[in-house]
Amino acid sequence: MDEAVELDDGADVQGERHTDFALAFQDGQTAVDERGESLAIRVEHLGTLAITTGHIIACDPFWLHTAPEAYTVVVPPGRYAVRVSVASYVDNDRRVACAMLRFAESEAVRWEMAVRPGQDPHALAPGEQFCYPVDAGTGCFADQAVMEALLAEAGIHDVDNWRMGPDSHMAPDGRVTPEWAALVDSVYTWSDTFCERLLETLEATGYIAATVTVQGGVGGNLIVFSSGWGDGCYPSFFGYDAHDSLVCLVTDFEVLRGVTRSGPAA
Repeated sequence: MDEAVELDDGADVQGERHTDFALAFQDGQTAVDERGESLAIRVEHLGTLAITTGHIIACDPFWLHTAPEAYTVVVPPGRYAVRVSVASYVDNDRRVACAMLRFAESEAVRWEMAVRPGQDPHALAPGEQFCYPVDAGTGCFADQAVMEALLAEAGIHDVDNWRMGPDSHMAPDGRVTPEWAALVDSVYTWSDTFCERLLETLEATGYIAATVTVQGGVGGNLIVFSSGWGDGCYPSFFGYDAHDSLVCLVTDFEVLRGVTRSGPAA
């Protein structure tokens, strides 16, 4: 699945159109959404994500076989906390509103849209934004090395070549080469098995979040979480503090856009 651009009708926050992230990660805050339904915000800690290359990928993990590219912002290697903002409704429905990868504890005062190589925010029309497509109601954070290790399990050892698709693997008769056809079969067989494993892990947590550990020399992990109301196209933003230091990366699942505070945080 390709990276997409969506027309956004959310609130304009500091030059970018997204959820009020300060509100979204205020544990215990009560609010009323645009439909007039009451909710409480709960912040849940999902553990730490191992970043070894500094190149971060956010995507639908059920479509990991499409080999999404990492964002252009590179962070120092380390282990970073992952938190989700969960909107809890009076009927016990719970929705992950935002997911955050936290690099520092300072307060983010400025936000920049996360982009991949070749994406230029200045080229977007008013109201458009870059976002990653979700087709299985789930998002994730991962280091690039983890994605490459998982793709290697599927038989993909040259990610750039895989991204080029079948056009560069055509035989003289106009069909794909046997090698390419065998690789595609291997990838989809791996993807089916990986997705079954991921689904079982999510079921155990009520479809809120889960962690998948990558075996072998990489020693990394993939932290996944449900995506708001389900399928869609969701943008991510890097947050910077008053000293212009990087604080966090947040994916906005748009559940809390337009909400109104209804009382102090509990």
